Amino acid sequence: PDLNSYPQNKLKNAMHPAYQELVVKEVIEYSADVKTFVLSKKDGSALAYPQAGNYLSIKLEIGDAKLCRPYSLSSSPKEALEGKYTLTIKRVKDGLASNYILDNFKVGTEVMASAPLGQFTYEPLRDAKTVIGIAGGSGITPFFSLAKAIKDGTEDFSLILLYGSRTKSDI
Repeated sequence: PDLNSYPQNKLKNAMHPAYQELVVKEVIEYSADVKTFVLSKKDGSALAYPQAGNYLSIKLEIGDAKLCRPYSLSSSPKEALEGKYTLTIKRVKDGLASNYILDNFKVGTEVMASAPLGQFTYEPLRDAKTVIGIAGGSGITPFFSLAKAIKDGTEDFSLILLYGSRTKSDI
């Protein structure tokens, strides 16, 4: 029989798809330089389940250029179960991808993304019960995900965060 017909492989494919067809459901603008994009599955099916601190690799076509860029999830695993991922993106001076996303993504924009990826996660077998994180600027986004997961009860550890930014308005 087809290997994809086995229940274990169906579950694996649902949890770790090669790609996900997403759509922007909401745009939250914090400033001209920072926006959060709320994404859901285009077909309304369940999202691939992330760990707090994961990222999505976003496929972009900008003119003739085809590229992928990783963006940390700022949402928690619980929010993924509710059908949404959030990506909080800051404009980077001369940044091709961030500028394109901030200037062009709006409600209804279709987005091709990977399954959640990355090792910037809490692992109880590896990590202490109290984690001290250091973040600067938009590097705060995976810590948003971790903090929300602690609040939601998905993760069970204490997070102490040292955060800095260039200017008060960037906070």
